[in-house]
Amino acid sequence: MIESESNVTTTNPRSKSLRTTIPPEIRKALKLEAGSKLRWYVDIENDKIVVSVEKSE
Repeated sequence: MIESESNVTTTNPRSKSLRTTIPPEIRKALKLEAGSKLRWYVDIENDKIVVSVEKSE
């Protein structure tokens, strides 16, 4: 298991969008590069939010 932290920032003060940086360990594990697409899965299990991410083709 890889555990890491990153900061969440706004893209623009007028926007509702948020951004975060993908830590290098995760980029390497997923073999990501600029332009890669990610698929996100979010589940709530036992009052805990579990997020899974995979590289999308």
